[in-house]
Amino acid sequence: DCLSCHMVAGQGSPLGGELSRIGDSRTAGELIQSLRAPNAVVQPNQRSYAVTTSAGTTISGRLLNRDAFSVQLLDDTGKLRSFTLADLREHTFVASPMPALGADWMDQDIADLVAYLASLRAPAQGAKP
Repeated sequence: DCLSCHMVAGQGSPLGGELSRIGDSRTAGELIQSLRAPNAVVQPNQRSYAVTTSAGTTISGRLLNRDAFSVQLLDDTGKLRSFTLADLREHTFVASPMPALGADWMDQDIADLVAYLASLRAPAQGAKP
C-alpha cells in the first residue's frame, strides 16, 4: 500500500515523500501520470539516487542534497546517510522504486485514488485543523 513508502498526515513512511498536501501542487492529470508511469516526471525532491562506496557497497534512497563535496540521502531503510564524494566510487540518479499501477487496476479505482490524492490540501485560511 502507499503508506509503506509515503506519509499522509503523519502516518506512513518518509521514504517516498510526504503526500499530505499533494493536491496543492499536482493536477489530477499529473497524479494519473505519476501513478501510471512513476519515472516519466519526477519532482526534484523525490529523485532516487545511488552511491557506491570505495569498498564497493551500494546504497540507494531519496536524494536530499548533492553539492560539490558531498551527497545526502534518505536510504531505503529510512536512515539519513551522508557521503563525501571523494570517498565514493560512483554516484548517480536511478529509476524511481515506485511501482506503476498495473493493468489490474480498474478505471474507477484509479479515479478514486486520484480524487483522494487531489483532496489532500493545506487547510483553508481560518479553518480549524
